[in-house]
Amino acid sequence: ISLGIGLLTTYMYANKSIVNQVFLKERCSKLQCAWLLLYLTGSSLLLYYTFHSQSLYYSLIFLNPTVDFKNFWEVLWIVGVTDFVLKFLFMGFKCFILLVPSFMMSFKSKGYWYMLLEELCQYYRMFVPIPVWFRYLIGYGEPDSVLGWTLGTLLGLSYLILKVSFTVPNLVYN
Repeated sequence: ISLGIGLLTTYMYANKSIVNQVFLKERCSKLQCAWLLLYLTGSSLLLYYTFHSQSLYYSLIFLNPTVDFKNFWEVLWIVGVTDFVLKFLFMGFKCFILLVPSFMMSFKSKGYWYMLLEELCQYYRMFVPIPVWFRYLIGYGEPDSVLGWTLGTLLGLSYLILKVSFTVPNLVYN
């Protein structure tokens, strides 16, 4: 619980600071942006280093971490940590854009990059938990029995169908 509160607090602090720096336009503090980039990178690396035995970073690239997928809370842990780290990563990209001098990139083009990063972040965050939840749902019940295997397969397929049915309209209409 305390780690979740820490991640949420880090996210809220960094997000508010980035919004303030974007609002300042050309007067934004490069030192503040560099500090935020360092802070977000350090937070993510420390989190993954602390829990390196679980290989949570695998879920960022659609692989399965070394965590027992039989426990619902472990799945929530993986999905939650991955979601926060993805938010930190994309906020770091926004800090990079803030660090680009005004003569190299106008404020208007920076705005387009912010919008692109935000869209990419939303879609990536939408797709990253699919393998984790799918693996959990497939293993649901007793895998040795036919009923358990069938229930797990039906739950996994239902999840994929629902995920695709909610995702594809968002991709098409945006």
